[in-house]
This record gives sequence, C-alpha cells and structure tokens, in this order.
Amino acid sequence: MNDELFRFGPFRLAPAGAQLLKGDKGIPHPPKTLAALIYLVERSGRLVGKDELLDAAWGHRFVS
Repeated sequence: MNDELFRFGPFRLAPAGAQLLKGDKGIPHPPKTLAALIYLVERSGRLVGKDELLDAAWGHRFVS
C-alpha cells in the first residue's frame, strides 16, 4: 500500500487511507471518484488515457 502523501494547494491526498483533506478537515467523495483522483495524482506528469482510467477506477464499466 502507498503511504505517500501528495500536497497541492491547500489539499493533501493520502492514497493509503483514501482520504482527501483540506487542512485537518476530510473532504467526502464517492469511492470511485477518489480512486480516479488517486490514480491520476500517482501518475502526475504523464498522460493517462480514458480507457486506462476507466479500467483503473471503474473496472471499465459504463460511465457517463
């Protein structure tokens, strides 16, 4: 499991705990949305294609 902490602006993202924080306050998000954010942040600096993101966060189910 990844214990890295990502910081951007006033936010902190803790992938291991699946938490997005602003200051000390947790920001609630649906699990799949948070999974997509974590996937993208962990791959910062590289292009992530639509199919790759769908597979990673949604198991390539239909998403609109």
